[in-house]
Amino acid sequence: MNRAAALAAVAVGLSGPACQKQQEKAPVIDRVRTAPPAGSAASPAAEPASPAAEPASPEPRPIAELLAEAQRRGGGLLPSRIQIDYVGADGILDPAYARLEASFAPAAEIRPGDDPNRRTGAPVAKGPPPKVTQCPRVTWRGGRWETRQGGCTGVGARPTCTVQALWAKAIVQGAPPDAVAKLTYDGSLSPSQTAGSWRFAISDDVRDVHFRKSFPDDCRGMVEALDPTMPPDSALPSALDRQMIANAMGAVKSKVMSCARGDVKGPVRLKVKVKPDGTIDSATVMQTPDQDLGECVRAAILLAQFTKTQTGGSFTFPFVF
Repeated sequence: MNRAAALAAVAVGLSGPACQKQQEKAPVIDRVRTAPPAGSAASPAAEPASPAAEPASPEPRPIAELLAEAQRRGGGLLPSRIQIDYVGADGILDPAYARLEASFAPAAEIRPGDDPNRRTGAPVAKGPPPKVTQCPRVTWRGGRWETRQGGCTGVGARPTCTVQALWAKAIVQGAPPDAVAKLTYDGSLSPSQTAGSWRFAISDDVRDVHFRKSFPDDCRGMVEALDPTMPPDSALPSALDRQMIANAMGAVKSKVMSCARGDVKGPVRLKVKVKPDGTIDSATVMQTPDQDLGECVRAAILLAQFTKTQTGGSFTFPFVF
């Protein structure tokens, strides 16, 4: 077979049935599909990105609850200094700008060989108690706690006044009851001191409000509010007491006495019902020498703001003209 005939035979073989069957099985590619960049709208597999979840803002917290937690973190030591920034008369801290910082130290030294926890008549432990060289500083801000250890400064003393009690004192002295205040407790006692002290300050340059007072830490019987074993609600007194009533009435006494009318003399007695939030629910004139005088006194009484309690209370109160 010459070369031309051989080439012709190969051409016929390639166009035969066997070759056509292989061509039918081969896939036909009419276009090339490439995956678009990740996140492109053209990609059928691309999912829209979910927005990142914002962290929940911390809730306003009762200062008594935070003080109890700070005391727990104090490791059995006592506060030598407490700084409370921006707390209201209701004892609530707003975490948006409020802060609590407590420094702790050992209690003042006691007579050698004595132990305040020892029952009278029990054996006396031998040797002095170990010296404390590291004391914690506890900070709460923005819903977060931080505890740092450092050298001990001074001595500590457990405060006896609650924030609400200090606010009640300040309101009687003219503090605006709807403000927020900075409170500083100093528990580092000198040998001649028997109690710590508090500084109470409200400062607002824009509204020209500047109030500063110092109070002794003399609220005996209120120390339980710092007991970490008690629930947060225990920060509120159960009901109004005589001191709370006297404080609130004293704050509006000048307005009441300005109701005096000429020669009208005699007592004006009112029955007052106070809600748990410290506002007056009702005030009724029970006795008055003059109807207009009685109504004026009633209007002044309605301005009174009481300490928040768990149940509120009712009382009668006389003003003598």
